[in-house]
This record gives sequence, C-alpha cells and structure tokens, in this order.
Amino acid sequence: MVLSSFLVAPRALAICDDGPCIKIPPIPAPVSHPKASDPEAVCQAGLIKSWEASQPSLGYGSAGFSKAMDQAMSQLFNQPGVAHDQFVGGRWPGVTIAISQDDKLVFAKSYGFEDMQAPRLTHPDDLYRLESDSKQLTGVAILKLIHDGQSVDGDPSHKLALDSKVFDILSSPPNALLPPGGLNAINPVLKNITVEELMHHTGEWANNEGDPVWYFYQPNPVLPVTEDNVVKAMMVRPPTLYPSWQPGSIFSYSNWEYNLLARLITKITGQDYETVVRQKVLEPVGITHTKVGHSLLPGRADQEVRYYTIPNTPPTPSLFPAQTGPTLTGDENIPYGSWSLEAGRGAGGWIASSIDTLRFQLSVNGRGPKQVYSGIFADISSAVDQPSATCVETSAGSCGSFQLIHPQTDRYNAGWGVHWWGSPYNGFDIDHGGGVNGGGSWTLSIPNGTNVQGYGIALVTNSSNNVQNFNLDGTVQQTLIDYLAAHNGSILDPQWSQDTSFFDQYGDFSPYLDVAATDLGISLAKKGCSLGGSYNSGPCYPSRLEGELQGGTEKYRTQIVPLHKGDQFDYALGATCSAYTQKDQSLKAQGYQPVNLQWYSDAKGLMRFQSVWVKIQH
Repeated sequence: MVLSSFLVAPRALAICDDGPCIKIPPIPAPVSHPKASDPEAVCQAGLIKSWEASQPSLGYGSAGFSKAMDQAMSQLFNQPGVAHDQFVGGRWPGVTIAISQDDKLVFAKSYGFEDMQAPRLTHPDDLYRLESDSKQLTGVAILKLIHDGQSVDGDPSHKLALDSKVFDILSSPPNALLPPGGLNAINPVLKNITVEELMHHTGEWANNEGDPVWYFYQPNPVLPVTEDNVVKAMMVRPPTLYPSWQPGSIFSYSNWEYNLLARLITKITGQDYETVVRQKVLEPVGITHTKVGHSLLPGRADQEVRYYTIPNTPPTPSLFPAQTGPTLTGDENIPYGSWSLEAGRGAGGWIASSIDTLRFQLSVNGRGPKQVYSGIFADISSAVDQPSATCVETSAGSCGSFQLIHPQTDRYNAGWGVHWWGSPYNGFDIDHGGGVNGGGSWTLSIPNGTNVQGYGIALVTNSSNNVQNFNLDGTVQQTLIDYLAAHNGSILDPQWSQDTSFFDQYGDFSPYLDVAATDLGISLAKKGCSLGGSYNSGPCYPSRLEGELQGGTEKYRTQIVPLHKGDQFDYALGATCSAYTQKDQSLKAQGYQPVNLQWYSDAKGLMRFQSVWVKIQH
C-alpha cells in the first residue's frame, strides 16, 4: 500500500475507436465484505453513506466559487421531482461542469455518481452522451467542408454549398443511396431541399413524428435501425408538415435533418462521418477523446458513465429487441436501447466530457487559440435566410399554430441557437441543449457584458431527459452570473494568477502497471514528464489514478500532467478505507481539495482506494 494521494472508480474497459467494441468485464463491487464488526467494513459502509447524504464532488475550482456551486447543486437535487433519494440506491445523479474565461478553463468539477449502483463517483473528464449537442459537431463539419471546397461527387467544380440539393447528391453516383423502389421512388417534394434548410431546421419535418431512430415518436420504426435503412425509408415520404408548409418556410426542430446531414458527409467525402468529424473538426483543435457512442450497455466506452432515467419512467419499447427484449423497464435499463445512437449519430450520437465540449465551443466562438477556421463564428451566427416563424406542434405531425421569431435577434444554424442578449451585454450568445432518456447536456458562450467578460459554460449529466427538467442549465448560469456580480467579474481566488487554466490537468491514461512501477512513475514525474510529444521540465503529478484487480494482481493507471508552479499534491494508492479517510481529513484541513477518487475490490473483498489531492497556490 502506498499513501501519497488520488481516487477513481473501476469501470469495464471498452475498446471501440476503430471498430466493434471489445468489452472487458468490469471489476465487480465487493461482495464478500469483512464481517460487520470489522473496522474496515464499518468504515466502508460509513463512507458510502456519507456520499449518499452529502453530494460528493471532485475537481478544480476556487474555494469561494466552488462553495457557491456546491450549494447550488446540492439544493437543486434535493427538490421534489429531482430529489437524489429517488434515484437508484438513493444516490446523486452525475453532473460535470466546465467553465471558461477567454481561452482558459477556470472551473472543472464533477458532482455525484458515474455509476449509482457500484457506487462510483464521476470525474470532470468522464465521457457523457451529448444528446442533441451532437448537432454542433455535424453542423460545424458541414461548414468546414464548405470552407475547404469539398466536392460532392469527385469533380472539383462541383463543390458543396449551402444551396446544394441534399437528395440529388445522395441519389447520384458515385455510391448512390436509393430506396428499394429506386430513383423514381424518391418523393418529389424532397428534390429541392437544401443543406441550408437542414442546418436551419426548415426542411419541414416535425420533431414529434416521423423519425425512426426515436421509437417513442415513431409507431412504425425501421428495423433493424441503421443509418442507411432510416434514410432509405424516409426518402419515399414527404416532410411531415407538408403540404401545410413548404420546405424552407418555417422553423421546426428535427433530429432527422441532422442525421441526414451526417449521411451526406459520408457520401461526399467517401469516409465515415465520424472519421471526418474527428479529423476535420476535433483533432486539429486538440480534442481526441470525443467519439460516437453506443446504444447498448456492452458498448459502453472506457471512461463513459452509466445512464439513468428519471425515477419511475414507464416501460419503453426497445429498438433492439433481439438484444434487450421487446420492452425496457427500470431506470437503469431504459437508456440502453430506447433510441439508436448509431443511426442517430448526426443529431445525438456523440459522447464527450464537459471539458472537451467547452474546448469545442472555444474553437468556434473566436475565443480559443485554435479555430476550426477563421471566421466560423460569423458563419454560425449569420442571419441570412433565417425563418421568421417557428412551428408550435399541437398534435403528431401537424403544426397547429406558429409563433413569429425575429431573425435579427433569434436564429438557429449549424447546431447552435444564436440569441441576442440586451444591455449590459449587447451581443450574441451561441448555445444548445440536449436530452433523451438517461442524459442531458448544455453549452453556452456568454457575450461580454459588465462583470461578465469571456465566459462560457458546458455541462453534462447522466440522468433526466433534458437539463431543463432539472433546471440544471438555469441554476449553473445564474450561480455564475450572481457570483461574478459580487466578486468583481472573476471566479478565481484573489491570490491566484490571472493566467490560471486547468485544461492541462487532464490527459491520456497510461497502461495499467503494478504498484511498484506506478509509484516509481509518479516519483519520476516529480522531476519532469513527456506531454504530447514534448518534454515538460517542471514537476508533474497524477491528476487521475485508477486501480483494478487483473488476474489476482493489483494494477494501476495514471494521467500524468504538469503541476502548476507553487501547487502541491498528495496521493493514495491501494489504500484501505480507514487509511484513505484519515488522510483525506488531514489534507482537507490543510487546504487541499480532492480531484480524484476511485476504488476497486481486492482479492479479499476490501475496497482499495486511489485518491489525489491538490493544494492550489498559484
């Protein structure tokens, strides 16, 4: 046992970046605990009880703002309807929040559990389903391809443009995509629908009917649900609001339209949609962990959380009856199979951390050091060809009424809402939210105003069907704005450097090593470390540390990152509950904050803890 500082929960390892997921079974929760009279058994039970009674949190933030956000989150999840004691095991849903100022990450904290059953705490860089925030990746990829002059058919003179006709491209060589009846079976109403209309949600598909990747909204789903099967099935149908509304005339939010854009990307590039987004949009701005997720639990990715519906969600039909049975029941089961991430990846299929979601926001709002391309914020926020009315759906597939919108102040483009903030801001935000059974996300780039200069927010959760149901977005936004108003426009501690940023505090995990090699690696990192192909001559430390039992041997992996000047750290490796809690209390009394906490079961059923604490003094 090494006592020196850090803690994370064991997960099943899934390898699925370049092909089908290979699932390594998770380390089971301890089942053969010591006798109840054993001090370690008492400690373990007490520690888990404390996590249930008081919302646990991990990560980086100033003392003052962390206290304000901690209180806001605790109060939120004690309200009727979203109270944490209604969830699996009476435990807190997982939430991670990342906040930037200009191009710096100034707050990164996680709350609650990534796995309520285990139980295991969530961490700021855990992966969550982005739900509808996936549309941003699809929309920005389309803008990037247009900017780069992407050909639609291999002829350099035939370039993708906003006025390109989507179904003409899909149904034309090479690699034409056609419905079973061939070219003549394509519904003629679709012929003139353009890329721009899909980007604006004006293709005139209703959101509450006609999208086969969402079983709840589609009484006759396409089975098996694959991207191509869905597109072919939809090619023979007119838009659901037609003939009342012609394509291009009214805003009607539609997941299907962004799924269609994803298939268009594959068609014109000759590469898989996910590959194009990662290579063209994400990797050039330093985002390497974001990927398309999987619908079913066996496809759960490494570092991905588990998902839970709102308590007492009624049984839901499954889109994968062969794997799950025809009906999904239980808060912990409904998120796995009630919709298809793979077939709906363009609209809601991606997984990412809140940190990388924020990094992506900075790559399109002009504040980050790397932009997807110069001028992209102007293209996203453009008022050109924006609709002046939005559909108010009153029944399935109909638009019983509409509301006027003002394109000069409220728009939608490329997966982003664009909204004017009045005085004292006088600028446009870009924002979006998402939610389906078992998860929610939200991202907001706040325009500059009095005491609010350069701020952005990204958050994700592993429960709810929308962050608005919890008022999670409003709570985080208001907590930030109120704190800034009372603290001179900053959420940093006064003694901290204004250059403080925590983006470099998360990285890649090392391979699993034995305890001696892990401890040696941490010791050597104090003298310097290799990061991203270059050598950091200053001290480094493990910001995350995880352990698991492999073939009877205890193994560990670390994320080694730079230790900021003046900061101090400590860690625990393979610690018993009593050793961990004693050290935790001592370090917190000295001003250290926990940034990582994880456990695994050893061969005797004892919980063994990995934890890292940091004292921020820069």
